[in-house]
Amino acid sequence: MEDNNANNVPQKATEQSSLGPTVGSIIVIIVVIIGGIYFWWNKINTERESAKMESQTIDASSEAEFVENEAELKKLDIQDEELNKLEQDIQGL
Repeated sequence: MEDNNANNVPQKATEQSSLGPTVGSIIVIIVVIIGGIYFWWNKINTERESAKMESQTIDASSEAEFVENEAELKKLDIQDEELNKLEQDIQGL
């Protein structure tokens, strides 16, 4: 009778021990999946931010060019007015 009890105890222990590694493996897989999603999401956000910053840089440079062009147009308008005055002075002579 002692032999039966001794045989039954280790069998229960092996059944419980087979459940532990399975649960541990599932936890590891879940952690790896969550980590992969985290790094993937982080990469997507980084790409979006860099694209946004690039767009802002392009907008800023375009705005600077626009301001420069406006200044040049004003200079040209002033020169055109001066030329028109000179033409009128010459025609008045």
